[in-house]
Amino acid sequence: MLENSHSSPHSKNDFGPNAVISKDGSVFLAPANRIETNNCKPSQDGGTECTFKFGSWTYSGDSIDLQLRMEEVNLSEYKEHLVYNLVNATAERNEIFYSCCPESYPDVTYKINLQPVQPEVSWMYTMWNRMYN
Repeated sequence: MLENSHSSPHSKNDFGPNAVISKDGSVFLAPANRIETNNCKPSQDGGTECTFKFGSWTYSGDSIDLQLRMEEVNLSEYKEHLVYNLVNATAERNEIFYSCCPESYPDVTYKINLQPVQPEVSWMYTMWNRMYN
């Protein structure tokens, strides 16, 4: 579940998971979804930073042990955008302990940094999106 999402006409989830079950009984869940979100903020360098945090609010690390499958973000399916360049993409696994509970609650957080190709084009694109979407 994307923890830092919110209800918005611009946030969409299309859940249709696929599971791969190995001979040894291990299961890899590959959710087939596309996430669009407004969870982005301006960065200090004039770009935009978007943060996506995946985890469970109800199951601890004893039940769900989220792990990164790769140390680097796989950008092989990345499609270039007319207005923004992808500058950096990182993934990090975190374990959070809350005062209520002795067990950990893991999450995987992705951060994506974007830079406008040309600032004036970025501004016009943002205004157009706000007006027509």
